[in-house]
Amino acid sequence: MVWRQSAMCRLMQIVVMLLILCFLFPLAGAAENEGRLISDLNTSAETNAKARADLIRIGKDVLPLLLEEAGKYKYLTADDSLRAARALRVIREMGSEEAIPLCADILFLVQGEYDAQVMLLNEALDYLYANFKDMRARDAYCDLLKNHESKWLALEKDFVKLFVFNGIPLLAENDDPRVDETIAFLLKKLPYEPPKAPGEVGGRWTCMSWLASDGYTLQNCTTTVATFNKRTDRGPSCFYDAYYRERVLDARCRYRLTCLQLAKEQGSKRLIPTIEPLLKSRHRDECDLALVTIEMLNKKQDTVPEKFDKIALTNGDVLTGTIQNISFTLVTPYASLTLAKKDIKTILSDPNRNKTIIELYSGDRMSGSIQDIELKIDLKTGGETMLKMSEIESIIFGR
Repeated sequence: MVWRQSAMCRLMQIVVMLLILCFLFPLAGAAENEGRLISDLNTSAETNAKARADLIRIGKDVLPLLLEEAGKYKYLTADDSLRAARALRVIREMGSEEAIPLCADILFLVQGEYDAQVMLLNEALDYLYANFKDMRARDAYCDLLKNHESKWLALEKDFVKLFVFNGIPLLAENDDPRVDETIAFLLKKLPYEPPKAPGEVGGRWTCMSWLASDGYTLQNCTTTVATFNKRTDRGPSCFYDAYYRERVLDARCRYRLTCLQLAKEQGSKRLIPTIEPLLKSRHRDECDLALVTIEMLNKKQDTVPEKFDKIALTNGDVLTGTIQNISFTLVTPYASLTLAKKDIKTILSDPNRNKTIIELYSGDRMSGSIQDIELKIDLKTGGETMLKMSEIESIIFGR
């Protein structure tokens, strides 16, 4: 009897082991296959195309491995930057937002000292643009401009390699209240003139690199011109490259003209004090466009007053109506502030980081945490709805 029980126990152990092996072998095979596909991203353009299609088909299960591959940029070599960019391209094509923190780190840490790094920066910024509905992506963009101005807006560098102009209309499209301050910042920091043409006195290096549409090839357009100190070899000019022209928005590549055009289309009357000094510009084009922009902003402000509140939700939805709550309480490090709705211009909230920014019509700006209260909203289209503050990404109040 004891022998039979012992045999049965051994048999059950063998069955359990077989079941475990049957379960683990497919998993090991799948992991090995996913690893091979990621390696194929860096073998050739042909294998890259097939691997990308297979990885996108697998979907979120392969995301941890792709994020690990993209994280290799930290070694800061050309090869690792290329591998990271190719992995980022796959994640972007998947439609995943998982790499937003990674891209924010890339913009913060990568110096852009050679073509592969510049290409990785462009790929990271493109990824953030594709996910601008997420506040983390917009925060990373604004941080790039303000916290790294010496790095990217220096006169001796062509910062346009990062295509920062494209973020302004995307901020407006996502109802981000930082549109005006972003344009004002660029108007103050950017020069009027484009980089000098090849061979022209006072010219400088202009390096453009990006990952091609095939998701594999590093493309670049390098203009080697006369530097501030000496002449160097001449090379093909980015000014005539279709990709460069399309991405920078302005065919002449004159930075402040591009900002003024964006101010006219996307900005509000708050920008006028920043634009007014440009009326005295020695450049006729800039002076004329500044005047037209101010007139347009005045007209826009006077003829189209916004009477309704615009509420952007964390899921990407936007509602228009009238919020019935008469006040909001913001807890800051120095005080708990109760603010009347009539005094508030915008509320920008990030529930993930428990951070809220409130801007008042008086010009005051404060940050802290806001109570997760329930908002009652009379919709512009009729009817009413109730929303939790934790469901809201931003509010632009009408008057």
